[in-house]
Amino acid sequence: MRYKTLLSYRGTDFFGWQKQQEGRTVQGVLEDTLSRFIKDDVQIVGCGRTDSGVHASNYAMHFDTERELGEASLIILNKMLPADLAIHSMSVVDENFHARFDAKKRSYAYYLSKDKNLFASDQYWYFPSFEKLDHESITKAANKLLYYQDFYTFCKTHSDVETYLCELSESTWELTSFGAVYRISANRFLRGMVRLIVGMLIRVGEGRVSLHDVIQALENKEHLDKAYSAPASGLFLEEIAY
Repeated sequence: MRYKTLLSYRGTDFFGWQKQQEGRTVQGVLEDTLSRFIKDDVQIVGCGRTDSGVHASNYAMHFDTERELGEASLIILNKMLPADLAIHSMSVVDENFHARFDAKKRSYAYYLSKDKNLFASDQYWYFPSFEKLDHESITKAANKLLYYQDFYTFCKTHSDVETYLCELSESTWELTSFGAVYRISANRFLRGMVRLIVGMLIRVGEGRVSLHDVIQALENKEHLDKAYSAPASGLFLEEIAY
């Protein structure tokens, strides 16, 4: 049987999602835990990769097993898993379901805080000069991204992707009581794309990069001269739509 599984994790102490020879990863911990519980080798397929330090509040994956897994299994597995990783549901799906290739939309949120919260410091970007940002310019820059499909400008160098095309359906900058949240949704994302976009928005808000600079880089398919990648701590994968 193939199980679609929804989970969340705090990425602070993980070297990203993808299993590696060295370093603690989400995929590595999950495969080890499932294999020990099912008493068979279990390989999982995730909806996508997240970088080191990036969080997920709603992540989807699938795996195959002959064992029937019910509510009791879910409780036991969560007891076996570390405190920074939790499985929310496991449901039997069609054997052709694919957590990555069947995903139609992925949604991320990036959180910035003007105040320093000692008890959640790894879950936002502390930005003490928040009040000095030009939020109107940031909003315009965020909205402008919806007019483009090629995002080479916001892809990390040495990426092995075959295409830089992404179909954005959301790109918003919203002020909140604690600071701001940037929300972005697309059918796919490039390596480091969201953090580079957030870095650009902050540079625009600081007046160090103009909206004209951003448009020119997108039109010419080139990187920004003052490219900056925002810290991983504020980034959350929040929704996968199928």
